[in-house]
Amino acid sequence: MKLSVSCMTRGPADRVAAMLALLRGVADEIVVAVDDRAGEEVEAALAPVADRLLRYPYEEPVDRPLAWIHAQCTGEWVLTVDDDEVPSRALLEALPTLAEARDVTHYWLPRRWLYPTADRYLDARPWRPDYQPRLLLNDPRLLSFTPEAHVPVKAIGPSRYLDAPLYHLDTLLNPLEAREAKVKRYERLHPGKRVAGRPLNEAFYLPERRDPPTRAVPAEDGALLAAVLAPEPRAPAAAATVRVATREEIDRYWSGGPLRAYEARLTLLEDVPPLRAGVLESVDVRVENLGGEVWRWDGDVRLGSRWTQGDRRVDGEHRGLPVDVAPGAAEIVPLPLVPPEPGRWTLEVDLVHEHVRWFDRPVRAEVAVEASRLVAVLDPGSEDGLAALLATLDPEEEPVVLSEQPDAVARRYAGRVALPSGLAGAERLVVPEQLVREGRRRPLLELVRAAQKLGIPIETPAGSPLGRRAIVRRQT
Repeated sequence: MKLSVSCMTRGPADRVAAMLALLRGVADEIVVAVDDRAGEEVEAALAPVADRLLRYPYEEPVDRPLAWIHAQCTGEWVLTVDDDEVPSRALLEALPTLAEARDVTHYWLPRRWLYPTADRYLDARPWRPDYQPRLLLNDPRLLSFTPEAHVPVKAIGPSRYLDAPLYHLDTLLNPLEAREAKVKRYERLHPGKRVAGRPLNEAFYLPERRDPPTRAVPAEDGALLAAVLAPEPRAPAAAATVRVATREEIDRYWSGGPLRAYEARLTLLEDVPPLRAGVLESVDVRVENLGGEVWRWDGDVRLGSRWTQGDRRVDGEHRGLPVDVAPGAAEIVPLPLVPPEPGRWTLEVDLVHEHVRWFDRPVRAEVAVEASRLVAVLDPGSEDGLAALLATLDPEEEPVVLSEQPDAVARRYAGRVALPSGLAGAERLVVPEQLVREGRRRPLLELVRAAQKLGIPIETPAGSPLGRRAIVRRQT
């Protein structure tokens, strides 16, 4: 089976049925999930155009059941359409070919927002092009369903942007008062998002506040829209077969679902390696789920660290889970460690439910953090020269390359780069001899002066100490 179409709806049934009927000729399967606030007559009216009817309990956010619905689809590809959208003629004609692709994992479809009449659509940002990842390869390894408003699904892998739109009916069908209420509701769920210089929800749903330009709907799409907006009455099915889902079933697929038990077992699989302040290391941790919910690889359960020293506590790095961890399952997670300043510390490794709480099931290790051997290196100005200069350092020294053009250096050097003012914390400054001989007097003297104020010794790559007088003498 190549193509499944999924849609969740509350109705109106005749309009949604007319929209899905347009896809009937290209879809191998149509799966419709009906909001439980709708009456049974909605399911009866949709049964003639749906291969499978599901009923689900509604709860905010609106996209909460999306991962569950997607899992009910059996096609190799899944096209998700909202019940207030209509496919264009170009999309209907392209779908069979799109579903044959082997070079992409998902497609971005542009939405055209109809306004103020059914023969016009908004032709300005943010309504154009409003790309949506709607046609997805049906492989859960490539997909992430998020609880974030307006970003319900993320896909990995190569993709293609199409010029075959879906028409969005919201700003056409809903009165201003209803859209204003929606804006307030969405803003409460995830406040602060902006687009095109305005609050995101206001920008999309209230075009009246901007009087944007519009463009005519092509005639071939106008006929499709007319058939959906003024559908012919359909005879309902005598008895629709509907599978009813529970809230628990849906939330098993939802990455934003609640955690009712913070039960876990963590095990350090190796000794904590030698640590230096501010230097990245890692330690392998076995993470075992002793609770009753699945921890999603793309969810809010992460492995984290804390560093304690008496009453002092410093939060460390967090890392997401590499794969879903089901109840009773265990996975290895390499946890990055970036220690704070030198001293004796207690390293606590624990799971954290981001923005909610720690699991309080930590595993601890007493560690000694040594001072980092930070060495400031003045960029000689060439890739070969920098490589040769870095080769003279001790392997355990941590170089930071100083340059007046750090962005240019970063394109040819993978380590730390800073402006010449970034000397603090270095145990010595290495100055290329050729820069002294070339007479870079003022910048070099200023850098040497700054190093001397900080008490940082200055050397050539050979280890010969330099002072301000020696540099002046070589330059004159």
